[in-house]
Amino acid sequence: MQLFGFFNVAFAALFSTLTSNSQQNVPILNYSVDQNQRVQVEIQADEDNYYFLKTKHDARAVSSHFVKMELGKNGKLILSESLKAYPKEQYEVVSFPKNNPSDVDKDGVDDLTEFADKVNASPLNAAKPISFT
Repeated sequence: MQLFGFFNVAFAALFSTLTSNSQQNVPILNYSVDQNQRVQVEIQADEDNYYFLKTKHDARAVSSHFVKMELGKNGKLILSESLKAYPKEQYEVVSFPKNNPSDVDKDGVDDLTEFADKVNASPLNAAKPISFT
């Protein structure tokens, strides 16, 4: 069992390194849950960055998953996801600069390009587009 724990920690460290292309942690200013039991995380944002909400689907998990992306704007920004809310401790927000976009799903296409083509791509999913011809 200790060996599995070692690999889990090693994988989390490697994944963190791979996704840290100018990644910055962003403080959560307010956490709330709406009437549909969905999380509402408020941050202070700016237009030079884009933001990801990350969550741990299990409180004991070592690593978290990217679940939502939003482009930055100057002022307060609310990030949410469509699943039932977890406790505040299971969320974090990170930012990336728009002038140096990352590729969090590691599919070879940067996040901003995928975000701009929501019909065919997603910065959260490395799947290749499906042709409907």
